[in-house]
Amino acid sequence: MGKPVFAPGLQWPEGQDINCQLLLDAGLFGIGWGLAGYCPGPGIGAMALSIHEMAFYEPLIFTVSMLVGFLAWHILDRRTRPATDG
Repeated sequence: MGKPVFAPGLQWPEGQDINCQLLLDAGLFGIGWGLAGYCPGPGIGAMALSIHEMAFYEPLIFTVSMLVGFLAWHILDRRTRPATDG
């Protein structure tokens, strides 16, 4: 397919290890998807497409909760990772 449009090149993961963190993250993603019925992209799309309907609140709650979860993970991850000089 060639070079990506918005990136200098393709990036592939360096490691292929299946570890506890990967399984925990995948499990949390799956639980969230199962409970809400949305994964991130379609959740945002559903919110945008239903903005004039009462059904707007369900994807809105999902999207806001997802963003709060992203922020919480970012804060917690920064606290548990060792500081680097780079």
